[in-house]
Amino acid sequence: MANPSTSGGRRRPTWIAAGVLAICLGGLGGGFLYSQAVHTEEVLAVTERVSRGEVIEAEDLRVVPAGELPGVDSVPASQRDSVIGTRAATDLPRGSLLTPDSLSETEPRPGMVQVGLRLTPGRTPTQLLPAGTAVTLIIVAAPGSDPTATTSGSFPGTTAIDARPSEDGSAVLVDVWVTAEHGPTVAELAATDRLALITAEQS
Repeated sequence: MANPSTSGGRRRPTWIAAGVLAICLGGLGGGFLYSQAVHTEEVLAVTERVSRGEVIEAEDLRVVPAGELPGVDSVPASQRDSVIGTRAATDLPRGSLLTPDSLSETEPRPGMVQVGLRLTPGRTPTQLLPAGTAVTLIIVAAPGSDPTATTSGSFPGTTAIDARPSEDGSAVLVDVWVTAEHGPTVAELAATDRLALITAEQS
């Protein structure tokens, strides 16, 4: 009489090892998720919308807890005092977390004023200019005027914050520092779309 097969009642060693490995990996994964959930730090967020180029005041900031977010470099709450007085390098929606890239440390120089420009393609370099770039603003003909009309005049300046594309992508937004003497004229020319911007030659 043949002996009954015992293969069905035995556990294969490879299956046992695979089960143990799965349990271990599951435990490690759960531990990682738990550590991510419980490991939080206090970071800075904005209480109200701050527009690009505006000075960040104390009342614009609040401290919020945040976990580690892959690819997101937040600003620790311990840096609050150093953030106050800087300028927003981009529009900051209400409640958004601050990142180092959203801040500009460029400060106004004595005797300088900040003017915002909206420049269409062909009137600014194709590469977005960073804050602190020396530029020259050139007077151009008004839209719809005789393109052969003679125009002249230029103004030296420096980009105040990083240039950004407009929301609809049709223009480049850039704020520049110019002398207080030139400020009103530059603002008037900017409002009538009569400026182009080039990078200034570095000495």
